Amino acid sequence: ETQQFNVSGGTAPYTWSVTNPAVATISTTGLLTATAAGFTKVSAQDNGGIIDQTDNDIEIRAMKLTLPTTSALQGSMVEIPITTTALNGLGIIGGSIRITFNQNILTPVGYNSTGTLLSGYSNILLNTSVPGAVTIAFAGTTALTGSGVLLYLQFNVSSVNTGSSALNFTEALFNETMLAKTVNGSFSTINFSTISINNLMLREELRHIPGTLLIIQ
Repeated sequence: ETQQFNVSGGTAPYTWSVTNPAVATISTTGLLTATAAGFTKVSAQDNGGIIDQTDNDIEIRAMKLTLPTTSALQGSMVEIPITTTALNGLGIIGGSIRITFNQNILTPVGYNSTGTLLSGYSNILLNTSVPGAVTIAFAGTTALTGSGVLLYLQFNVSSVNTGSSALNFTEALFNETMLAKTVNGSFSTINFSTISINNLMLREELRHIPGTLLIIQ
């Protein structure tokens, strides 16, 4: 991914550089491009030789996990995908992911690994003991490769409550040391249609029939 940096003050033109060229490059206009996981700082030097540098390290992470913005009908079961950027060459054989949600809207019930990057992993654990949160832990012996859906999480959608729920990552750790960049998602219910039956016409017709007792529930 890329990140644009800007500078103010001094005299143009500016010369940009990074302190760790092993993890990123930067263009003559200050556009940083990530090339590997790690940390770096960005420096800018103006035409008069004045130099400044970012105060904090810029962290570059090796992968990005994303949750979607999606919806489903009340009372249904929905599969919500966790997608990832390419994992090739990272040697990932295990991980732990924690997601929070509105427990009044969604109830986690399982997962589906069919056709996902974790389809060959038999050791996948789902922890739903904390209300409003679900934790997925997985481990294997073959390093994950490719990009796309890492795993589908299955939720029951409330048939009583309506509204929306944020889907937030609170943990995304691979091989116990590699943090993932995360993009949160959201879920909303597709509400049942509301119907009403008007029985005023029936009431009026039966009122004129002698000896008729009308009970309306």
